[in-house]
Amino acid sequence: MKKLNLIWLILIHVVTSCTDSFDASQKVYPLSELKCYKTFEEFAYTDFIQSSEKWLPAEPWQIQATMPNEYSGDDVLWEVQLVRYVNSNPEIWFMRRGGIKSEVPRILIYYPKTNSWMPISAVVEESDTLVSELYLTNEGNILGKNYWFTAQDGSSNRGTILSKYNEQTNQFEFVPRSPLISSFKGEKPTDIRTLFDDVNDVFWVVLDDGLYAYEQVTDKTTKLTSLQGISIGTLASATDGTIFFTNVTNEPEQPNFDPRLYEGFLMKFSPKSGEIIELDISDEPWPTVGVPIVTKSDKLWIGSIGFLDLIENRWSLLTDPSEYYVGGFISWPTSPQVILEDDSGTVWFELISETRGSGMAWYDPDTGDGCMFTNASTNIVEDEQQQLWIFADGKLYRLSPVSEG
Repeated sequence: MKKLNLIWLILIHVVTSCTDSFDASQKVYPLSELKCYKTFEEFAYTDFIQSSEKWLPAEPWQIQATMPNEYSGDDVLWEVQLVRYVNSNPEIWFMRRGGIKSEVPRILIYYPKTNSWMPISAVVEESDTLVSELYLTNEGNILGKNYWFTAQDGSSNRGTILSKYNEQTNQFEFVPRSPLISSFKGEKPTDIRTLFDDVNDVFWVVLDDGLYAYEQVTDKTTKLTSLQGISIGTLASATDGTIFFTNVTNEPEQPNFDPRLYEGFLMKFSPKSGEIIELDISDEPWPTVGVPIVTKSDKLWIGSIGFLDLIENRWSLLTDPSEYYVGGFISWPTSPQVILEDDSGTVWFELISETRGSGMAWYDPDTGDGCMFTNASTNIVEDEQQQLWIFADGKLYRLSPVSEG
C-alpha cells in the first residue's frame, strides 16, 4: 500500500511539474487590448501625417513611475537601456540621449521596490571619457561603451572602448583588456562599428586592420580576421555566435529605381571556421535597406520589409513592394527598425524619421497582426520575468504578460 501511495505521489508531482512548465511557456502579452493609433501597414509603409498630439501607451500598459522634475524636461531625452535583477529586485537603467542641461546626469537607475532614483556619473575614472551605451552580461555585470571627445589640437585620445560598472564605488572603470582605440581630430569615436552579443557575452569591434572580439568571460581580446576589400556598415549576431554584416564596398552610388539588395550586400563570419561568406540575397524588390538585426528566433530582419530565416535559409516579405511604386519611381518612406523580439515571438519596431516623425509598433509574424501604439521616440526592453519596459513623456511604462487561455 505504501508503494502504491508513493507511485501516486510521483505521478502527481510529474503532472503538476508538466502543468506548471506548460503554463509558464504559454504566457503572452495582451496585444489585442492595446490601443492602436495606426495600423502596422500605415506605420511601416506609408507617408502618413503624424499627429502633433502625444500618442502615449494606453492600458494594459501601466505607469510604473514618473521621473522627478530635476532629471526631466522637454529638451532632455531618456530611454530604458537595460533591466537587471539584484536579489530578486529589479533595477531599471536609463541613458540620456539628448538635452543641453549639463547639470542633468547621463545615467539614472530606478528602484521600483523603494520608488527611488539614483544618478550615476557617466565619466570613466575621472577622465575625459564618457559612457555612451550600456550592456548587461549574463553574470549581471554592467558594461559601458566608451566615448571621448575628439582632441581639438590634432592630437589623439587613446583608451579602451569598454568600461565596467563598479558596484562598490558606483563608478565606471576602464576594462584594460578590451580593444584599445584612438580618436584623432576630425574623427568621431561613436562611428566605430561595434556590437554586443548578449547571448555569448562577446563585444565585437571593427578596427582599421580587422574584426576584433572581446570575451567578457575570459577577459581577452582577439583579432579574428582581417577585412581587406570589405567595408562593414552594420553588425548583427545570431544565437550561435555567427556574425552577419553589411558590406558597403559595392553599394551603388546612384539611386536605383528598381531597388533591390545589391550583390555582396550581406555577409557572414563564423568565429569557429574563420571564414567570411557572401550570402545569397533576395530576388524580390527591396525598396529600402534597413539595419540588419538578428532576433531570438534566428531571423535576420532588414527594416520592416522582410527577413531571412537563418534556419531555413529562406527570404520572406511582409508586404508586396509593387503596391508602393508610383509612375515608375519608388515612393517609400524611411523603414522602421527592429529593436526587439520578445520571448513570445512578437517583434517590436521603432521609427525615427525627420519627415514622418517617430513612434513604435508591434508585429506578430505568425498572424500578420500589428499596430502603432505610441509616437514617442524611445526604446523597449524585456526583463528576465518577461515584463516589457519603455519610457515616454516623463513616465516609465510596464507591460506584464498574462497566461494564455
